[in-house]
Amino acid sequence: MIEIMAVLIIIGILVAVAAPRFINMASETKQRAACAGIAQYNGQEKLLWSKIHITQDFSTLTDAALDKILYDQMDFNLNSGSGSDWVYGNPAAIGGTILNTTLKFKDEEIAIIRTPATAGTPALWTLGTSGSFSDTTFTNLTSSANWTVSDDGTLTITGSSSLLIEGSESDVVNETFTATLTSGRGFGFYYLATEAAYSYQNVIGYTFQVDPGAGNAFLIKDAATDKNITYTDEDGNTQTARIKASDVFESDFDINAAHTYSVDVTGTQQTIKVDGVTVFSFTDNTYTSGQTGFRTWSRDTTVTID
Repeated sequence: MIEIMAVLIIIGILVAVAAPRFINMASETKQRAACAGIAQYNGQEKLLWSKIHITQDFSTLTDAALDKILYDQMDFNLNSGSGSDWVYGNPAAIGGTILNTTLKFKDEEIAIIRTPATAGTPALWTLGTSGSFSDTTFTNLTSSANWTVSDDGTLTITGSSSLLIEGSESDVVNETFTATLTSGRGFGFYYLATEAAYSYQNVIGYTFQVDPGAGNAFLIKDAATDKNITYTDEDGNTQTARIKASDVFESDFDINAAHTYSVDVTGTQQTIKVDGVTVFSFTDNTYTSGQTGFRTWSRDTTVTID
């Protein structure tokens, strides 16, 4: 009897430990499927945009009118036959505006954003929700104030700036933003960062950088020294947190176009994704808490961030 009870207790412990992992795996699988749905939407947007580009003169349409035509022609049903696994939020779109909606695969629902089409670019679907900086105060760490917040809450930085978001102090980071680098050598996202006037970047902490000036690369720097972070991988090898976009994506990846970036830090584990694809995943404990923010470092920079 005692042996049976001991076995039951051990089984209970194993179930308690293993079950959450299997649940998390199932949830992640469904989220990946939903991301595949976003990719299908983007493919359809490009096809429709190209078709209208051929058959109609864009100069006769405003961007808002063009965007409304494209949205109305989209087929949001990702189910085949009589399937019902996919459910699109299906809101009515106002042409030329950012759209927040949802996409569900089975019982896993994710938030998605549609950035409107223009005469120059197709619409873009990305993960997340469209946030707003309208209620946020930035601490400006540079002598110039080369940034503005538009009525729709989009942050635009022109020139060289170093900004921290007030109230973002934390030891956990879970941030997603969409950014378009119109010009310049790149931009960075501060995390676990603290103001330090005499450091290289005016802060101490980490900076994830989207860096055409470094050969169209993604990299993570120690803001205090402006040097790349190094870490030890699972095989015990020392790695530098720098990777070319072409090593992760296809050769036609446009680093200046609109992309969705996510930065997640829990404990010492850091994971950074671009358009849902992991570009960095490692552990490091150089900095353990701080604020988030943005930086640019060339005078010809223009970047918009939502």
